[in-house]
Amino acid sequence: TDAEIEQAGQEGRPLVLVPHSFVSEHLETLEELDGFIDAMISIREEAINDADLVKTAPHTLPVRRLDDVKAARELDLAYSAG
Repeated sequence: TDAEIEQAGQEGRPLVLVPHSFVSEHLETLEELDGFIDAMISIREEAINDADLVKTAPHTLPVRRLDDVKAARELDLAYSAG
């Protein structure tokens, strides 16, 4: 709630806010959050040890970092069924 968020801020505690819609079912919430937190901890450790690795991510996708600004300015709305 807002009160807990405000109290955490006053106490200097870090927060990670995750909307409930982050998961498909309520039963998966803790498992999904644990996985998300583990991923964030891993990224933090990579950033400490090799900042360039994080800055140039992703490395395992077929495309590199997408240019959101270019995509918004140069819309390609054509579709052809291949």
